[in-house]
Amino acid sequence: LGLGLYIVQQLVLAHGGSITATSSGEEGTVFTVRLPCGLPREVAAPAS
Repeated sequence: LGLGLYIVQQLVLAHGGSITATSSGEEGTVFTVRLPCGLPREVAAPAS
């Protein structure tokens, strides 16, 4: 991992996501970043 990939990994993990890498001779390397699309319920709903 280079420094840039390490920083991306830390940001993705801090937001509850994941990052994967796959590599092949024909396609090269593909990085997939997955992030949740929404706030957790305890953050999204105001306290009563």
